[in-house]
Amino acid sequence: RAMMHAHEKIPQGLWAEMINSAAYVLNRTGPSSEHDKSPFELWTGRKPTLKHLRIIGCICYAHVPKPKRKKMDKKAVKGILIGYDNNDGYRIWCKENNTLIRSRDVKFHEI
Repeated sequence: RAMMHAHEKIPQGLWAEMINSAAYVLNRTGPSSEHDKSPFELWTGRKPTLKHLRIIGCICYAHVPKPKRKKMDKKAVKGILIGYDNNDGYRIWCKENNTLIRSRDVKFHEI
């Protein structure tokens, strides 16, 4: 809940996405009954990859592929990181048009 209140600019309708993100991170980094293993490791038998984890709520820019844009369109859209899409993508809320998109090619502005 603290994570959601820290990002008041995010609509209440996306809070469920943020709760899923918190669970995603905790399952990969949080404590478990076995102190040297994460819940993810206990469940799957392998160590989780953490290099893709970013600060939830940070500003980011998702690349728009050539087939989805015209010559003079922007090459990236500005958004806010809401969560993760499996292990290879991110879920981004675009405030400009109030849409949730999935992208693998993202640049983050983490402060």
